[in-house]
Order: sequence, then C-alpha cells, then structure tokens
Amino acid sequence: AAGRRYGPPSPPRRAAARLRRGQFAAPLEHRLPVVLTSCVRVIASYGLRHQGVFRVSGSQVEMQALRAAFERGEDPLADVRDATDINSVCGLLKLYLRELRPPLLPPQLQERLVRVAAVPDDAEFVRRLRDTLAVLPRPALLVLRYLFAFLAHLAEHSDHNMMDAWNLAICVGPTLLAAAPADGGQQVTAQNLVNELVKRTIIHHLDVFPQDIAPYALYSRFPDASGEDDNKEKEEGEEYDEEEGAECAPDVTSLDEHDAPDDLSLYNDEDDEASDECENGDWSERDSAEFQRPPGAPRRAAAAQVPLETTV
Repeated sequence: AAGRRYGPPSPPRRAAARLRRGQFAAPLEHRLPVVLTSCVRVIASYGLRHQGVFRVSGSQVEMQALRAAFERGEDPLADVRDATDINSVCGLLKLYLRELRPPLLPPQLQERLVRVAAVPDDAEFVRRLRDTLAVLPRPALLVLRYLFAFLAHLAEHSDHNMMDAWNLAICVGPTLLAAAPADGGQQVTAQNLVNELVKRTIIHHLDVFPQDIAPYALYSRFPDASGEDDNKEKEEGEEYDEEEGAECAPDVTSLDEHDAPDDLSLYNDEDDEASDECENGDWSERDSAEFQRPPGAPRRAAAAQVPLETTV
C-alpha cells in the first residue's frame, strides 16, 4: 500500500515485544537468570548420570507448561526433587538459550569465532577466544562462564551419561551459535567448527573465563541426589578441580548493590580488542560507561596451556 513503511520496529514496538516475551527470555541483568540457575540445579542434582542428557528430546507439552510458568515470573522447578522430567528441563534450557535477545553469541562474531576454533595450539586458542569474547556485555559473559562450567561438570560423568565434551557440543553448539546458511558442505563445515569451539571451551573454560571476577555468579556444584556425590568419586580416583567444586558464592539469583564491583569487565583493557564484525551489532550496552574498565588496570597473566582432551 502507498505510504506504508518497511524497516526495523520503532523503540516502543521493541519494548512491547519484550513485554510480550515476559520473564522467560527477559534481557540479562548482572545477576544470573532464574531460568538458567533453576534448570541447571535440576540437571546437576538429578541428571549427571542420565544417559543422553541434552541429546534425548523432552516433552513439548511439558516444556511449554514450564515456559508459561516462567513467563508469569514463577519458578516451576523450585520443588522438583527427581529426574522424572529431566529431558524436558534440558530442552527448556536449550530453548531459553536460543530465544535470548540479544543472543549470548551474536551472529556478527561468528566468522571470528570460527577462525578461533581452527587454531591448533591450545594456549593460543584460549588467548584469542578471550580477546574475542571481551567485546560482549558483562551479563552475557557471566552467563557463558556459568554455562560452560556446568557443561564441564556434566562431561566429567560421560562414563555414565555418554555425553563427553564433543557430544555436548553437538547438542548445544547449534543452540548457542547456528552456522549461517551456506551452500551444502560449507554450512556443515562451519557448524562443525562451531561445535569444535564449544567443545574446546568446555575443556578450557577455567582459562577462557576469569575465575576471580564476580564470585557471586560462579557455578557451584550441587549435591548429587543419586547419593554418589563428587567427593565420593574423587576418593575412587576421579579427580576434579576443588576450587570449582567449592561453595564459592552466596545465592546467585540475588546481589546487593554494594557487592557489585565498580569494574564491570571480565577482561583487562589490553585484552579488549573490539571486533569489526560487532561494530554494526545491536550491542549498545558494551559502549556505555558502566561496561568499560578504568584505565591503568593491571593486565591479567596469560592463560596457562591446558592439554586438549581426546574425545570420541
């Protein structure tokens, strides 16, 4: 029709869209989202040894019911004490990650991330990935750090759940960053590199994401409800990082203002190399003053090289 305008929605329409989306995929804040922490609690408590965790599809009816409850601001998983709906909870978590806006890993970063995934040296991979992720807003980085620590915890139980780092990456990789449409084999190759990126980030998450920043948002392991907790496994010879397993934080869903550090960057200023790919993205938050590190902050020591695990 004559006079009809096409283009991006006006700011009021964007606000209305966010309102319709409710609380399920609300924009990230400096505290971890309840959907994330509640899903992770259930999976880590009752699904560590569940075969095919994240691979087996859940009930669409159950997932939609859980989503509707989160939309209303409720936590329908707060009283869950078993693994009855574990596949639906995994599906809900993937749905949440897929619907987050802006996404945790913006499409503008895909080309650079794919190049990082192809770096053969582990120490160089960690350094370049840290540089690439440094352009993200801090809330997104905190969620990624929490998520990858949880996935690493799951991978430790691959003898039971059959989901090592590579299998988890195959399931979660397309959710975090789907390969851009391309001709045939090119898209397959790009998605395989994205999955490789996710796998190596799971393995090296302690080096990719600083562990001494925002301790309130660190992943803290939940007691294994099966009765075979991580401490027992350690006694039987399965080692893990005690610092990661320690109770290192208060309730991650709440943070008093006086606990929040003035420095809201996870990385040092010398690591913050803003990518050209992100220049045109809708990422105005990272340009605001609250996401900038004060000048003169000390540079963090280079990440130590960690041998890459062999996966099947």
